[in-house]
Amino acid sequence: MAVDRQVKVLATDNVLQGIGAMLAFGDASDSGADLEAALAQMSAASAEIRSIEITQAVRNSRFRELTINQGDYIAIVDGVIRAASEEIETAVLDAFSSFDIKDVELVTVYYGAGVSGVESEQLIKRIRMAVEGLECESIYGGQPLYPFLISVE
Repeated sequence: MAVDRQVKVLATDNVLQGIGAMLAFGDASDSGADLEAALAQMSAASAEIRSIEITQAVRNSRFRELTINQGDYIAIVDGVIRAASEEIETAVLDAFSSFDIKDVELVTVYYGAGVSGVESEQLIKRIRMAVEGLECESIYGGQPLYPFLISVE
């Protein structure tokens, strides 16, 4: 039990920023940082993360200039729908083209329930072809409803 321990909560906008903050906490705690310093590192790390969430439309819809058909894959970038396509890879690549990626160092693809490691690796190959020199990794996340959660750092 955590009796007599000071606890702070760091708000993030999505699960990917939360993971980034958690990893930064591990780095901070390994270096012996105090709580405030660790919190500052966690906050800075989470702020650097762009998120791409891929899901499927459950109905026909329109959002801004996008026409979204039931079953289309939707790419949500930092909480805003940026792309929709019948093909999942197209939705992902369109999401990447919706923001400046020149300073991107790492892309982590968390693949969900119903997606195989092979499918995730195929997606990573397509991302690497579209964005040369990008470091990418694939991790099984097992999340339902979102075939891919993509952290862009």
